Amino acid sequence: PPDDEWTLHASGRIGGGERVLGFDTTVWPPKGATVVDVEGLYDRYAGNGLEYGPVFRGLRAVWRRGEEIFAEVALPREVGDADAYGVHPALFDSVLHSTVFASTDGDDRSLLPFAWNGVSLHASGASALRVRVTPNGQDAVRLAAVDVQGEPVISVESLALRAAGPSSAGEARRDEANSLFRVDWTPVTPESAAPETDWVVLGTDELGLTGALASTGAARLRAPVRSLAELLAEAGASGRDDESLPGIVVVPLKGDNARSAESAPELAHELSRHVLELIQQWLAEERFAGARLVFVTRGAVEDGVHELTDVAAASVWGLVRSAQAENPGRFLLVDMDGTAESAAALPALPALADSGEPQAVVRSGTLRVGRLARLESGTGLVPPAGVPWR
Repeated sequence: PPDDEWTLHASGRIGGGERVLGFDTTVWPPKGATVVDVEGLYDRYAGNGLEYGPVFRGLRAVWRRGEEIFAEVALPREVGDADAYGVHPALFDSVLHSTVFASTDGDDRSLLPFAWNGVSLHASGASALRVRVTPNGQDAVRLAAVDVQGEPVISVESLALRAAGPSSAGEARRDEANSLFRVDWTPVTPESAAPETDWVVLGTDELGLTGALASTGAARLRAPVRSLAELLAEAGASGRDDESLPGIVVVPLKGDNARSAESAPELAHELSRHVLELIQQWLAEERFAGARLVFVTRGAVEDGVHELTDVAAASVWGLVRSAQAENPGRFLLVDMDGTAESAAALPALPALADSGEPQAVVRSGTLRVGRLARLESGTGLVPPAGVPWR
């Protein structure tokens, strides 16, 4: 909103020139430096809520000489695009992993970059670097990185670090978990009674909707009607367009499950093209403005209990949702389960459409509509806040 305050996350200035912070790598590892054990480093990061994938685990070796830290970092062999970057992001991130050994507190913190000053890029395309880290105040360091020939690649005059531990990363994970949602198909009863309306079943009825509607006593049912053009022609012939056009036009949609799995993409395209033509014809004809086009599928929606069995029809759901977003109230999507109880619920669809619901599933006779629900973590544990946890 325009009246909300802005939050400044970062500021910077870019200029020409360079300030090289090189170091002598004629002897490598440097004389007088002792080896630092890096085994378990990424487990340590993970314990503090920072989990790095294989490409980002590039820290190969570390040495210490007084307050100086020296390190080798390299990209995995399978990463072959280093020359596409000034410095490959994964390689640069691995450079920063060496700063964890610069902590002066002796605790188990993982230090992350916070504020940068005096950053220079001297060369590009490196796949391996040698790094020197020196202290530059409390939780701040100076960085220099060269390639294996000793040529400067990166200089950072000052990098301020901040600790990331369970109190911050753990809370971030909890916030992330609380921000995940799923679609929950919630039972609903239309608030108003289903209005009496004319029904038309359009096209080939492989789902048996005509018989289901007839058995429920749906008022003024016409089926089959082969096309929208035929429906309009009948209305024009009667001379009473407004009275003879139906309020609900039902389109049964069913993929051919007998065809091979290899033909599924072709079938999805065929069904989608058919539905797109219907949508375009429906929207182009003003006489349909007061009616609804209802697409009915079976097994096109996975609801947590019933699996998706009609992939081609599922593709239609995505297409019709786009049409619904652009033309609210003109279309309704319904997925059935094929039971007699669900067939008996068909007469409630006009009331459901009038309530503004764009899509529904019918399971064992119960109308269900999509609602957002928090994604539950199941049996997983959420780390407690503020204390170390393993």
